[in-house]
Parts: sequence; structure tokens; C-alpha cells
Amino acid sequence: MISFRRALVLMSLLVVAACRSAPRETAEQVEATTPPAATPAATTGGSAATGAPVITSLVPDQVRLAANTISEIVVHGTGFAPTGSNIVHVGPIVLRDVPANAAGTEIRVVVPARYTSNAEAPPRPLFPGSYPVQVESRGLMSNSVMVKVTS
Repeated sequence: MISFRRALVLMSLLVVAACRSAPRETAEQVEATTPPAATPAATTGGSAATGAPVITSLVPDQVRLAANTISEIVVHGTGFAPTGSNIVHVGPIVLRDVPANAAGTEIRVVVPARYTSNAEAPPRPLFPGSYPVQVESRGLMSNSVMVKVTS
């Protein structure tokens, strides 16, 4: 049976390897908070007239969080800031300074298997379930689209 310390070292090495192969957010960019209250545009699906971002789909709409996997989702929609000033909410996880493509229609994010709620608490796992995904851009919140997380 593998000791806890060896398992922790092995997990750390796997995370480092995964970080080298895919762009990752820094600790300052990933924090757990409650998503801000939805704006009227977000509750009606957003619109070009209000400038609120609109999510049309997630690809894939289901991710598997397991060892040795990188779970990326592509958020399709309109009104995303191509400069990287987007904030993507995935359930309790907040990913800051996420860029979109030049047209502002696609954002790629890696869904972390663990997240921190504050600097003093150890990382928490993202448990299996369905979580709302929202994009905040230029101070406006998008509609919610659900992503299913499995283990």
C-alpha cells in the first residue's frame, strides 16, 4: 500500500506535468467565491443591445476530473472581451483574467480538480455534480449554462 506522503508527492508531480502541458491560472487568478448577482441581461440570456456576454454552448458539456487528465471546456457565445478581462465562474470556482478569441466568441478554460476558498484553507476538490458556468465581461454577467462534472 502506498503511503500518504508518497501519494502526495506523486500527485504533485502529476500536477506539475499537467501544468507544463496546458496553460494554467495562477493562485491569484483562481479563487472560490459566490458568483455575483445576475444582471437583468443575464437573467434574460443577455443581448447585444445591453453589451452583456451571452453563452450559447459549452463543449464539452460534461468533464471528467481524474488523475492525469486535463479537463478543458470551450465556452461559445458573444460579447466576451478578447483582451483577457473576462472572469469565468464554474460553480464555486472563479477564474480571472481569461482571454477570449479575437472575435470575442470563444473562451477556453481548464476546469481545476481542486480549488482554494482562501489562503488559509487547503485546496478542496470539485465534487461530481452539475455546476453553472457564467462569464463576467466589462462588469456585465452572462446567462448560466450547466456543466456536468464526473470523477
